[in-house]
Formats: sequence, structure tokens, C-alpha cells
Amino acid sequence: MSTEILYEKNMGTKEKLKMYTKRIFFGIGMFTGLALLGNFKLQSLVERNIYEAFQNEHASRVQTVF
Repeated sequence: MSTEILYEKNMGTKEKLKMYTKRIFFGIGMFTGLALLGNFKLQSLVERNIYEAFQNEHASRVQTVF
């Protein structure tokens, strides 16, 4: 094989490697983003439930006083 053919085959492999690397990083980024988004949604849901429980507890105490 000539040097030019080997170079072309190597460039094809290099381009494939770049493409797969980009896909892998894109997948990792999407997974991380979704995990963070899910964590923030879960955290806000928990905080909202705690706040509502506190409000209900406070409301029941106010009703018993009067």
C-alpha cells in the first residue's frame, strides 16, 4: 500500500474516533443534565411538601387556640 492510501485510511479512523468521542460526551452531558434536573425537581417537591406540612401544622395550632 502506498503512503497516501494508509494516510486516507488513518484519517477515516480519526474522523470516526472524533465522531464517537463527541457522541459519548454528548450522551454523558445529557445524562448529567437530566440527573441534575431530576434532582432539582425532587428537591423542590420535597421542600414544597415540608412547607405545606409546616403550614398545616401551624394552621391546626391556630385553630386549637381559638
